[in-house]
Amino acid sequence: MEYRIKWEIDLEADSPEQAARLAQAIQRDPKSTASIFEVVPMEKMIEPKLNEHEKTIDLDELDEEKAENYCNCEMCSSRN
Repeated sequence: MEYRIKWEIDLEADSPEQAARLAQAIQRDPKSTASIFEVVPMEKMIEPKLNEHEKTIDLDELDEEKAENYCNCEMCSSRN
């Protein structure tokens, strides 16, 4: 059976990316008590509509993009 798993947290941050990274760090902390998840069978899922302020951030994808734009060669001193 397939499930949709959700974990939510309220954080203060300077940007959406920073908030996502803070949440990721909390999830990965072995001492974290952030261990409560909402679990819904996919067959029972009704897709919620995102409001105009919600944003999905894939940190792996974002890090890949940053790595692709990073150059450390002697000819190019750009560090995007």
